[in-house]
Amino acid sequence: MMPYDGLNFTSLSLGFFHNFTLFFGLLIIFFLVLDFFLCTNTSVSNLSYMLYKMHKLEFFWTTYPMVLLVGLSVPSFYLLYTFEKNTKYMITMKTIGHQWYWSYECSDFGELDFDSYMVNGLDRCLSVDNSLVLPYGSKIRMLVNSFDVLHSWTLPSLYLKVDAVPGRLNSILINNLTPGGYYGQCSEICGANHSFMPIHIEFIKWVDFINWYKKMLE
Repeated sequence: MMPYDGLNFTSLSLGFFHNFTLFFGLLIIFFLVLDFFLCTNTSVSNLSYMLYKMHKLEFFWTTYPMVLLVGLSVPSFYLLYTFEKNTKYMITMKTIGHQWYWSYECSDFGELDFDSYMVNGLDRCLSVDNSLVLPYGSKIRMLVNSFDVLHSWTLPSLYLKVDAVPGRLNSILINNLTPGGYYGQCSEICGANHSFMPIHIEFIKWVDFINWYKKMLE
């Protein structure tokens, strides 16, 4: 499957927040360009002088950045709280980074563990021998750890990035709403073969996931 953007709460929320922030950023740039034009154009030098003498306008451009920062902090803190709050998970999966491959473990439906190595395939440096399979439309807790050095379990299309730190267990919520295949890579320089640690996740139906799980246990 070709990679494409995932549909989940994280991607939708961060996409909205990005557009929301970009709008105000472009608005600030517009006023800065306008102010620069008024200050440098000799034909409107008198107008620019009058603008700098207007106390109401000066009050506006002094308080506007403060109001803008407060406005941006509200959705930012809300998203941080939403991503980190406790929730009921249907599956808990553990990812362990190695030099230079990933291993996955799960004990919810039986002791499952397997390694995922890069192999030659149609997708250069992205094909793996064992893909991680998960059910879509379900809340999944992903625990991320490292066996040796620092790694980073990253899937850009799902807006997911978790550092794999030796001796520390980080977690993230995965709740993709659509089926499909998604690719990622280690985004923390971890040695000579850092570029050869691909990640591939396939989201399928619950029934197919259970059948895959049973097959992997055999």
